[in-house]
Amino acid sequence: MKKTLFSACLLFSTLSLQAFEWPVKNINTESFKSYFAQNRGKTLSTSLIIQVLPEKEKEEQFIPEVNTCDEGKILVILSDLKDENDFFPSTLGQAVIITHNDNMLSVYGNLEPYVENRFDDGPYIKTGTNIGTVSNSGWTETTNSLEFKVIDTKKKIAVNPRILLPRVEKEKSFAPSEIVVENKDGKRFDLNTNRSFLSGNYRFYQKRNESMTPLKSSIIINGELFDELNFEEIFQKENQIFISSNSKKYSTTEIYPDQKLLFIGEARISKGKSVITFENTSLLEEKRIANYAVNIY
Repeated sequence: MKKTLFSACLLFSTLSLQAFEWPVKNINTESFKSYFAQNRGKTLSTSLIIQVLPEKEKEEQFIPEVNTCDEGKILVILSDLKDENDFFPSTLGQAVIITHNDNMLSVYGNLEPYVENRFDDGPYIKTGTNIGTVSNSGWTETTNSLEFKVIDTKKKIAVNPRILLPRVEKEKSFAPSEIVVENKDGKRFDLNTNRSFLSGNYRFYQKRNESMTPLKSSIIINGELFDELNFEEIFQKENQIFISSNSKKYSTTEIYPDQKLLFIGEARISKGKSVITFENTSLLEEKRIANYAVNIY
């Protein structure tokens, strides 16, 4: 357990060193329409959706510019993309994809049309180069939104952009709540009303937050870490995408069995009295917990 936890911390530290700049200015926690790994169209979202706040749109001469997060080369400019690859869904609309060092790509979707005219000087561009403005060319929203992705092509993973971008002053977080337990037969019950059950293997779910996900979710029993779900990366294999835990990979339907629940992890619970701790970790390593004393027979 300790080795797995150390590896996860090392990965987080390594990715954090590869810092990008924000592609849009004046970011705060209200800027995020939808976080990485949210349930979007029955698939795990590989994007961070950054919206233009309504009060900004009302300002005279305000232009929601989109700038490159790092230096690199323009790989492709997309328009009306129709691709079944989950890393680049057709919802991108008008988009620019840029290659960076270390096999990284940054993707800027939902831009205004006709961004091609901005790149007459060649494919290489510097950090902070303007590549367009936020629009809704990919899909309709109440406000214009930038769809921003980071892809590691060597590892074939989508990386949570938040761990590569500068921190905002305050971060939203939420504690696990309304915990649901699922036994090996697929039967579910509410842990708030049922604290006594048979020993065995169980899956655990918390109430889903409709806009954000934790960076990690953990199950701790009597002080020992049993499982930890990692929302820092999304893996792709054979056109399927997954979130990983300490020992397994889980598909979209396992992470989001319905519109109300978010998978936390699974654990084997032995007979006796135990305290199960469910923990959500935010980007700033803030830990929000919920404790349940249970009797296992």
